[in-house]
Amino acid sequence: MSKNPLAVLSKRDLDVATFASTDNSRPVICHVLVRRKGSNVQLIATDSYALVVADIPAIEYPDFDEFIIPADIMLMAKKVISKVEVDSGRRTKKVDDKVELYKDHMLVQSTGIRIPIATPCEADKYPKIDKLIKEIDRSRAEDVTLNSKLLERATKFVGSDPAGSGSNACNIKINARLAPVEITNGNSYALVMPLKS
Repeated sequence: MSKNPLAVLSKRDLDVATFASTDNSRPVICHVLVRRKGSNVQLIATDSYALVVADIPAIEYPDFDEFIIPADIMLMAKKVISKVEVDSGRRTKKVDDKVELYKDHMLVQSTGIRIPIATPCEADKYPKIDKLIKEIDRSRAEDVTLNSKLLERATKFVGSDPAGSGSNACNIKINARLAPVEITNGNSYALVMPLKS
């Protein structure tokens, strides 16, 4: 296995795990799917009502088999991230630490804390996301009724500024004849499924 991480995750990237299911009767969607998409590593989470996808630049370019990470492991990694001092040239500032992602563990950069990834579920049991998105896009509805809490969470997730460009733009696409609602910003997007009447 390569010594290089597949990607380096920020605290915000780890937030993808908050969209995974907590329903233990469907254990596979209590995980975050990790897969290669072009020159990015994609993190995908769903609870069957909302779907979140984050594209993170890959460090390790050779293809790898997709795998899943228990959402609670990712949230544990987020908890152990602390502020680290970074010399920006003119002054030192404190920023959130980063986490290196490998296939079998995550590594907190500043402290060297190693968090093993172990899961009893197989990645091939994860819902076929691309097929799901196409099927949703083909659906038709005269009215779209959304869960406001899901919409708020999804908007908050993509509404931050991952590139640090100073822009806080968040685009929300709503079409009464197409589902789901799509919320986009930079390299992340969320799909919020309409409630079934």
